[in-house]
Amino acid sequence: MIDFTFNNSVRYGIGALGTVADKVREFGFVKVGIVVDGNLMEGSEVVANFVATLQADRSCITHVYDLDFEPTYRYLDEISVKFKSDEKSLVDVVLAIGGGSTMDTAKAIALMCANEGKALDFRGFPTGLNK
Repeated sequence: MIDFTFNNSVRYGIGALGTVADKVREFGFVKVGIVVDGNLMEGSEVVANFVATLQADRSCITHVYDLDFEPTYRYLDEISVKFKSDEKSLVDVVLAIGGGSTMDTAKAIALMCANEGKALDFRGFPTGLNK
């Protein structure tokens, strides 16, 4: 038997963003990492206001994803230093606001915050993580 356990939550749809700040407070997250799609940050007042409100309420590290392609391993290594220092995570949770590449980047950052190593170390199906 294979059993997958994920410590995550995916919210989408009309009004979903309005529920996230309450969940962040409910779970007691103090240090919040945010990876947000650059087009949404610039083009959506709702998204920009949400990020500003969360930044005012919590300690936030925000990365605006502005690439036109999937993140590379090198890119992930370069931006991960915003979210962790000396192999220690600087955030309690990582939020993704956007589509595929933004979500992929946030997932990779969360994985790298919870484990030691470079992005390339996590390619494929590594074992012994998140201990």
